[in-house]
Amino acid sequence: MLADSPLCAAALDYSKLKSIGIKFDVICDWRWMDEEKFWGAMANAGYLNSLVRNPDDLVALPSTLTYKDLPTEFAFQSGGSSFGDDPYRSLAGYSRHTTNSTCDELAPGDATCMRCFQRGCNATTGAAEPAWEFMWAYYFNVAIDHDLALWPSIPDYMTFLMAYQALPMRPVSGLLATDTAAWQLAANDLTTLCRAESTGSYELPVDTHFFQTTLPGFQLGWVPLVEDEMCVGGMCTNP
Repeated sequence: MLADSPLCAAALDYSKLKSIGIKFDVICDWRWMDEEKFWGAMANAGYLNSLVRNPDDLVALPSTLTYKDLPTEFAFQSGGSSFGDDPYRSLAGYSRHTTNSTCDELAPGDATCMRCFQRGCNATTGAAEPAWEFMWAYYFNVAIDHDLALWPSIPDYMTFLMAYQALPMRPVSGLLATDTAAWQLAANDLTTLCRAESTGSYELPVDTHFFQTTLPGFQLGWVPLVEDEMCVGGMCTNP
């Protein structure tokens, strides 16, 4: 089994540096498995994200692909991308960089202490847990478009919604034309949702095949987070 560092191959494709050598670290050698068992082991280890969004209905919750429907190639270049759009995954990424003035007093030196969630490592292996942002992205999709009762208040939801609806969605005139500052401002308004009691009790559907059903890194209330952990590389787990 081979697992690429997050977005590493996509970044190389975008850079057009065709002569760059790529080093692979073998995490698990599962060549002895048949096809069905291999993909089942991949899912159980958290190395398989089989969710896909409908490009014609982005507010719909993602559906699950079978391993036979997974893409066999991709393109990520300045002129265009074969990756589907996922605004909720973008919000999850930006929500990790939320800044707040209260951090000056509560956590001097860490302007992001009031970010949405704490990024951690596997307690047993020390390796990075997979797909954290996709788990939060799924939840954001539910809370923003399907279950407003998850928000601590309607004014909190409306504040976020005004910023979110003002964002330009794809397609834009090239990937570099994205207004990242505007996306960050919208993500800043997710903190009250992220820290809500309803968020801590929410359970992701089992058929999403994430490594757990609760949202990882959840912190209840207006409590400053410590710096995210530095995790080791991928670790092999027995299928």
